[in-house]
Amino acid sequence: MNIDANIQVWLETAQRTQPQIIVPYVKSSTETTLKYVVEAHRSAAQGNSRLRQGGTIHLTADQATALGTLALTRSAQDTCEVTLTLRSADNTERKFQLPCPGFTPET
Repeated sequence: MNIDANIQVWLETAQRTQPQIIVPYVKSSTETTLKYVVEAHRSAAQGNSRLRQGGTIHLTADQATALGTLALTRSAQDTCEVTLTLRSADNTERKFQLPCPGFTPET
């Protein structure tokens, strides 16, 4: 399977919640089974934090599938990024780096 051509990933969030709930989604144009690792990295004045979860997911063609949820407490100055790593049965690997939704400095 060619991960580059067949996979879409994105993040959704429940706005104005504390902690902020982030849900990573993946969608494939073909039915497939993938191993995944989702890692969120938050940088704050008090230090850095990292959340990591993974597993195996079976994807139905053209159906979005949530890969669990991440809960992050944030402040206005924090930065956050989510890295989603997908690995197919033939060990093809693809990493997607996405900014956490809603993690923009408040004015």
